[in-house]
Amino acid sequence: MVRLQFILKKLKELEEEGKIERFAIPSGNFWQQKFLSLEYPGTELLNRKELQRIGDDIDIYSRMNAGRISEFSHKDIPYKATKG
Repeated sequence: MVRLQFILKKLKELEEEGKIERFAIPSGNFWQQKFLSLEYPGTELLNRKELQRIGDDIDIYSRMNAGRISEFSHKDIPYKATKG
């Protein structure tokens, strides 16, 4: 819950600073929150391999719904390690 509160706080800050725009779109029986960056991302600190990894992850996760991401992450070793 603390992590979610942190993320929501940061999203609000970015929105207030005019760096992102938040909007909702219908998705089945729900409304899906979307965020649009209003600034070009500063990627100068990342190397080509890191940028490729980010692109690959976006490609994988953008095709999943929340339930599928949760199922996927709960099989991940770091998650299992924290659950003992």
